This record gives sequence, C-alpha cells and structure tokens, in this order.
Amino acid sequence: MRAFMCHDSRDGEFVIQVASHLRKSLDHVFFFEDNKKQQDKDNYISVLQEEVRKHPLMVVFVGGELTDWQVMEIQANLQLYKTTARFHVVYIARSPEEKEIFRQTHNLVVPGIEISIDKPTPWAAAETAQKILRKLNVPWRSIDGLPLDPHLFSYEKDIIEFYKKRARGQNLQGPGKPNQAADDQEAAHGKGEADAGNGENWQDDQREHQKQVQDGQEEQAEMNRKLLDGCSIAWPEVERWEHILKDYHRKATPGTYRAEAYENQLRDFGKFRPLSNKVVASTLTMYHEPADAHPRSSGCLIRQGLCFPEAGPRQGLYFPPMVTDELKVAILVSGGIAPGINAVVDGIVQRHWLYACCHKQEKGLKIYGLRNGFQAFEAIQDSMKPLAANDDLKLKDALVTSAHASEGGSILGTSRVDELIQLETRLTKLEDIVNKLRVSQFDILYVIGGDGSMKAAHALWSVARNTPGRPLSVVAIPKTMDNDILWVWQSFGFLSAVEKAREVIEQLHTEVSSNPRLCILQLFGSDSGFVVSQAVLASPTGHCDVALIPEVDFSMTKLAKVIKKKMWKRRQRIPHGLIVLAETAIPTDATQYAAPEGQKPAIDIGLSRREQDEILRFHECRKQGKRIQGQTSDYLRTAGLKIVSQGLPLLLPETEIDRDDMFEPDWKKMRVFTNEPRHLLRAIPPSCSDIIFGQRLGILAVDNAMAGFTDFMISQWLTEYVLVPLKLVVLGRKRIPSTGMFWRSVLAKTGQPEDMVNP
Repeated sequence: MRAFMCHDSRDGEFVIQVASHLRKSLDHVFFFEDNKKQQDKDNYISVLQEEVRKHPLMVVFVGGELTDWQVMEIQANLQLYKTTARFHVVYIARSPEEKEIFRQTHNLVVPGIEISIDKPTPWAAAETAQKILRKLNVPWRSIDGLPLDPHLFSYEKDIIEFYKKRARGQNLQGPGKPNQAADDQEAAHGKGEADAGNGENWQDDQREHQKQVQDGQEEQAEMNRKLLDGCSIAWPEVERWEHILKDYHRKATPGTYRAEAYENQLRDFGKFRPLSNKVVASTLTMYHEPADAHPRSSGCLIRQGLCFPEAGPRQGLYFPPMVTDELKVAILVSGGIAPGINAVVDGIVQRHWLYACCHKQEKGLKIYGLRNGFQAFEAIQDSMKPLAANDDLKLKDALVTSAHASEGGSILGTSRVDELIQLETRLTKLEDIVNKLRVSQFDILYVIGGDGSMKAAHALWSVARNTPGRPLSVVAIPKTMDNDILWVWQSFGFLSAVEKAREVIEQLHTEVSSNPRLCILQLFGSDSGFVVSQAVLASPTGHCDVALIPEVDFSMTKLAKVIKKKMWKRRQRIPHGLIVLAETAIPTDATQYAAPEGQKPAIDIGLSRREQDEILRFHECRKQGKRIQGQTSDYLRTAGLKIVSQGLPLLLPETEIDRDDMFEPDWKKMRVFTNEPRHLLRAIPPSCSDIIFGQRLGILAVDNAMAGFTDFMISQWLTEYVLVPLKLVVLGRKRIPSTGMFWRSVLAKTGQPEDMVNP
C-alpha cells in the first residue's frame, strides 16, 4: 500500500505530521518535502509522473485554493486510474459550501473518504491518518508504539480471548479479502431453502444459525476495530538485546558494544531460569482443551504461545555493554506515591551492586535516582542523585537506599507530566527525554509508576529504538493505588491502602451513627473502583450504605431514593448514613448541576466555572464511549464530590419512597460532611509484605535487564513472577466487570440495587 500526498506547500507542516503516522503502517508515503533535491521543474515533472504511477492512493489536502501543482497531480492520477475511489480528501477548515464547490469543480464527487478538520493540530494529524488507515483496513502503528485508542481492553481475559481467536485464524478482513461471515450466511440461506420441506423446526434452526452468523460478524468487526486502532496482530514477545545489538553492531563503531552474552557469575542467589521457562496467561482448563472440547476453547494456550517468560536470574548477561565494563543506570518514580516505593528502589540498587561485586565491576557501576519523576529531564544534570547500596560504595553525596527501604513515600520524589499524555506534546517530549538519556550515557532506565507511566516507558523505548544513537534499555515496575494496570495481580501497597481505607470506614461509621450525619467518603479510583470495592467488602455489613464506582452508572435521583430508603428504615429522627465513592464516580445526570458559560444550571449548588467545564467535558466523553487518561482533574474530583454531598440534601426531602408507615425523619436537621483520605492512605508506611514484594520486584527487574531483556514490565501474575511485554500492558486499563462475581459481592454487602440509574 503506497500513498501520494497532494498538498499546498503552506500546509506542509501538517502534511508531514500526517505522513509520519502513515509511514508506520503503509509501505511508502511520497510527499514533496521529502524530495527537495528535485527542485528543477522539468526534472520534477518526470519524477512526479513516476511517483503517481507508483502510488495509486492519493491523499489530497485542501486548505485554500488548489495550486497548479496539485491540479497536475490529480489529473495525472485520474488519467492513470480512471477513478476517484482512490482519492482521500482532507478538508482543512472548509465550510460545507466550499467543499461542494471543490468536489464539482475537480470531478471528485465520490472520493474514497472525506475528512474535515477545524485546525491542523498534531492530534488532528493523528486522527486524519487513523481514518485513512481504517478506510484501507490497515492497522494503526504509531511512532511511539501506543494504540490510538488507550482503552482497547479492560480485562485480561478479554485479551486472552482476542489472541486465541487470532491464533485460530480469525484474521483482519483486508480490502478485497473474502468475508467468511457473509459466506456462512449465504450458505445458511441455501441450506434453509434445501431443508424447507423437512418440517417446521428448520425455521428455528435457521433463525438460530443466522443469529450465530450475526454475532460472528459483530465479533469480527470488533476484533478488526481493535487491530485497526493499534492492537498487536500477534501476541507480543519480550524484546531482548541478543537480537537488537546485532543490528546495532552493523552501524556502531567496531568493538564498542558486545553482541554476545557472557556468563553470569551470580551463582549463590537462586537457580538460573532457562529462556524456555514460560508462565501461561491463564490456568483455566477450558483454555487448554482441544479446540472442539469446549464452546470457548480453541486449543491450548501453551501451543498458541500465549505465555510470559518466567522472571529470574539468567545464565547469560548482556550488560554492562561497554568494553570498559561501565554500566550507567537511572531510576525514576512517576505518578503518586504508594507504600513500598523505596523498597523497590533499594531492591534495584542492591541487586546491581551484587552483580557488580560478583563480576568485579564495582568501579564501573553508576546508579542515579532522577528526582521528581519525568520532571527531572527539565534539568537532568541537576536532578541526578547518586544511589548507594551500602556504606561500602564510596560515592560523593550518595543516598544509601537500604536506610529508607521501610519508609513510606518516595526518596526520589515523584510527579506527573501531562505532556507525556497529550498527543500534541507527547512525541516532542519523548524525543527530548531520549536525547537527554543518551547525552547522559545511560544504559538502563527503570520506571516505577502507574498506568500512564507504563505507557510512557513503552513510548520511550519505541522512540529510542527507532532513532539513531546509543542503545537504551527500558524496564517498568508497576505502582498503582487504583490497582488498574493490566497483567498485575495486585500492586505493592494496594492491600495496605485498602486496610487503611477499611479503618476509615469503621471510624466514620462510628461518627455518623453516634452523632447522626450523612458522610460522603471519597477514595481512590480515577478509572476503576478496586479500592472502594475491597474496602467496602472488608467492612462489616451495614456500615456502608452505597458504593459508587466509575464502572457502574448511577443517577442522583436514584441515589437519593436508595439512600433515603436505607436511612428511613433506621427509624431515627435525625437520619444518618455512609456513602463511599471513587474519584470519577460521576452521576449520569451531573449536567443538571453544570451549564455552559453564560447559562445557569438547572440545579445550582455553587460549582465553580472550572468545575462545571470539567463535568461537561466528562459527560461529553462518556457519551462518546471515551474514558479518562492519566490522573483525575482536581476540578472533576471536587465537582463530583460536591454534586453528591450538596445535591442529596436538596433531593432527599422531595424523593418519594415505598413505606409501610408514616414515619418521616427530620430532613432539615440532617447534616452532610465529606471526607477525602486519599493522600493519607498512600502516605502510610509499607507493611512487611509491601517491603518484601517491592524488593522482589526490583531484584527481578535487574536480573532480567542484565540478561538483555527490555521493554517489559516485571509483575506477579497468578502465582509466578513474569516479564510482561509492555505492548500488552498499554492495550488498556483494568476495570471491574459490572456483571462479575466481585461486584455482585459488593452489591450483596451494601444491599444497593444493581440498577442505580432508573428511579
């Protein structure tokens, strides 16, 4: 698939951005800016004619009036291919009237696809490229390795199902490829006609078969959508320097980097793990039966390769890469803090020091902590803090990590960098970070962070690998209070935070039941309700009246009805209750409390302008089926809490409920208060299990980084520690299935109805 970019030079910058995205997926993309050496007009005309012949697909960018060159290019294509179906027209800020005039003037009445954009921004360039590729049935391949849709999956079992179906041959339906579902439907129709005389049951069989065909078509369409949006076509393997360095050697200075492994001398700290040791993605028997043994089975996961490499020390090492036996390592923490971060840092430092001692490379080992996460790259030389495993490592101003392993917080600091999330700034920021890491001569970068940090780590690796320069290995260690990273059984610090949240629920229940009040408790959960759900499940029955999580919709009118019924049953003159909600548990009728600028909301509770804007933006995203990326906006968080805490007192007196007597609490005397212990939960000291778990993750990250593995996340999956390719981690964000047993257990604990929307 080859594309010719037909454009005015004034739109050149935007066209280059579109072309850079298309080049990752198409065989070749031609545009003038890439051929400036062909400045001679006569020579360029012959080049143009040849390139049009080579590139039958033409993408026409219409900003102002078409230039003579564009008209020439369009006519050349039409003369060769006699059709407008090969044209994709991109209108840049053109009105409908202008577009119609253009179509008729230039005989492009039925172009292959029309794309309209308001402004030529980087995000618009990515969306333009994605729409073109979708029309061509060509999968999205981004420059930074991230899918265009950041929420392709919300559950690991769905990913397993996807790749099982891929393994048994449900492939992407490309242009001109036969549609098996349609063939099945046609065959079923013929069979129905042939069997029409065999009785009435054939009609039922026919309807059932057609339903299966329709379900298969919908399933195939959804699989294709995921592939087109950037899901890997095959189950990804973990990258390894064994292959990458061989490619690098052909370009690097001879003798600079090792291409062969050398033997690991670390023999007294665990058995070496052979490369053949794999951990299967799921142990359910239905995933390991013959293809015809179970309705959802399609053969064994092991045979299909749906496995992870087992983590552990390896016999062959690839680092340090320099002939001088120097190894330079960087560690950074991104996102919020969590109990156990310092244990992870200490595990990394201690293990690297052990490798250096065993291989007599102590002088060549340099380990630095990068202060305040990705913000360190704003002034990297000032942000590099030497780290020492113990007092024997003589480094000036070194921070001895072992002295802080049992402390809460982060000795390196941490931060969130929005530029790494926003497409408009992400690529520039990534290239800047890669350049600074190379200038500082780092060999390995360890990233400790949450969902956004895992994406940043994979994007850094992708950019570093695709740009010339010193090789860089990127290793990720998951850290999340929300427990929402895919392929992580449980993050370190998560259970400690849940235990603290349970204590808070108990204490607040004592408060509201002793001095009657209604408490709205807000816990972690920027896109998932794991902390809320587990804390509520661990609390005594009846202490939490309602649990609200982002995965399950609720309305204020239904919430008022449910909580009023629960408080009425207590038969207390002054009602009391406790509601626990996650950060982005936003009611479906939240727009009643927010309005566009210059208008008054239907229910005015005093939300600030920024809070109203965030509610409206969130509501629009939800309508489009989109979700939050990265951290929750402070304005959205406070707006959601205000709507629940200030909206309920207005709704409760007017809400009608079914009752068997005339008892009525004094709603005027009900007091509502809020509690937000999120920062308290994540700042607690780590438990013994957090410390041990964190150090184990750090140790295993080093074992496999030294063995040449890169672009992976170290994780405990099921009962084993594994290397998860970051390509799998970035496919989405883990959420609670609303129909699963876990959430149903929460409903049973609180007694709230399954439907929290309809009155």
